[in-house]
Amino acid sequence: MAVDPTDTAKVYIHIYDRSKESEPNRAKSYLLVGQANGVIFYRNEIPINQENFNVEIAKSLLPNGVVQFTLFDQEMIPHCERLVFINKHDFVTVEIAPDRTMYRTREKVQIDINTITGEGIPCFSNLSMSVYNPETQLKLEDYPDNILSRFLISSELKGTIEDPGYYFKDDSLSTLQKLDNLMLTHGYRYFDWEEIRNNKVPEIQYQPEGSIQVKGIVTSSLQGKPVSDAQVTMMFVKSQFGLHNQTTDSLGRFLFSDLYFNDTVYVSLQAVNKKGRRTNWIELDRKSSISPKAGFLPLTYQYRNDIQINTSTFLSEMSSELINKKWHLSDTILLGDINVMTNKIKKGDGHVRMYGEADFVFELSKQDDVLANIYDAIDGRIPGVRQEFTEDGNETLFYRGKSLMLFLNGTPADYNLIKHFPSQAFDKVELIKMGSFAGVNYSGGILYFYTKRGEKFVNGPTDALGMKSSRIIGYSVIRKFYAPNYESQQPAEIKNDFRSTIYWNPIVRTDSLGRANVSFFNSDHPGEVQVVVEGITSDGKLCRGLSRYNVSH
Repeated sequence: MAVDPTDTAKVYIHIYDRSKESEPNRAKSYLLVGQANGVIFYRNEIPINQENFNVEIAKSLLPNGVVQFTLFDQEMIPHCERLVFINKHDFVTVEIAPDRTMYRTREKVQIDINTITGEGIPCFSNLSMSVYNPETQLKLEDYPDNILSRFLISSELKGTIEDPGYYFKDDSLSTLQKLDNLMLTHGYRYFDWEEIRNNKVPEIQYQPEGSIQVKGIVTSSLQGKPVSDAQVTMMFVKSQFGLHNQTTDSLGRFLFSDLYFNDTVYVSLQAVNKKGRRTNWIELDRKSSISPKAGFLPLTYQYRNDIQINTSTFLSEMSSELINKKWHLSDTILLGDINVMTNKIKKGDGHVRMYGEADFVFELSKQDDVLANIYDAIDGRIPGVRQEFTEDGNETLFYRGKSLMLFLNGTPADYNLIKHFPSQAFDKVELIKMGSFAGVNYSGGILYFYTKRGEKFVNGPTDALGMKSSRIIGYSVIRKFYAPNYESQQPAEIKNDFRSTIYWNPIVRTDSLGRANVSFFNSDHPGEVQVVVEGITSDGKLCRGLSRYNVSH
């Protein structure tokens, strides 16, 4: 099977059947299938009564991008396969119009953006915009990847494609032939068609996750066997996410899902078996608590005008120069010791409270002889608070004969949960004699336990039977690209501005008329500035546009 895709309107396919030489009287038919992204766009049964057969397919029937043509026989056994790139040139044009072609450094730039289809119809679009000085960028490729090459070529073919943007630079016959050669060299695929005919598909190793998940397994401490129907409680330390409860399945596994939080949090888990005992171990899956490691790209380039500098000499000279500029040592008088008297500023401890002042505060951070168990550490230190047993034999804390409610970092907590935290993890313990004073509907007292802020104690070897502490990685916090405003000069803005990327905006949306407007300020770097706008329309068509303007002093 030979394919010629260089024509602008059609794809020509030539099929040659060698079996006619050995079986001239045998009637045969073949099935030609064209598919892209797992969707069949072309299907044609071809009766071959001669050795040669030609097929013409209109490109209007096929989508943009890589299309796979496969020739099957009557038993659905594939005989030939060929990849073809289809470019119908129906991409949306992005018109980028700066209000001027020449600007000065730090001058405001106004840019109008229009997205128009080939028929001249405006369209809704979601775009991203990048403005930079090409002279300050590391040029690793002459035609780097862009939204067209990434969506239509790089993501479809295996292997490294050098200068992927080259294949979209023009529509010359030379470029089209090189693009077809790329399909031939990078398009080889191996399929086990026997498994495909038997509907054997690869097993999905990792199911999609719609939220942050914390999962693991509970095993017995003696035999190491999974513990089923164990109650697992997870509490977020130093945060307001409260408590979460789950029950292990027959394999001892548990899963906390539908969690949404940013950055890093610390959690403490407790597991008890059917009898309420903590004679088991908790093991978390590694991907629940381990963040991915970032690597470094190999250094394959060299910065412009690299100069070898003696670091120690350079820093010494710079320090001397800065001191002289700031203090004018030549006309400076050296004064003697000066004592400055002021009142010490009392800073808050960072703990969130629902009450004013506590009736009694015990600060563990100021104690020299803190015991390992938190309850032993406060025993006899808080007036009226004692450890006693309830009528059902459970140990708890009492204040003047009445059981205390316990809170950990503002959240109601179980006696046993707090017990297994190391006392070194706590900052202070505060007593409220009556719950109504703290906004709690409880006539007895309340004991508030507050852990140290910023202490990563959960990473230490503090886990006991039935307990597990860990660090959980959350979602990254949104960061906004910084773009200075030079409309009003401030003293802090007098310093040099040689940003390599002048402006970047990942979300630029056009209105119903296909219009959008963006403004920003130039840097101190003169020369040519390039504007790149890429995106996608509301009906799924790709957009890309380029523009340039100049900056002078």
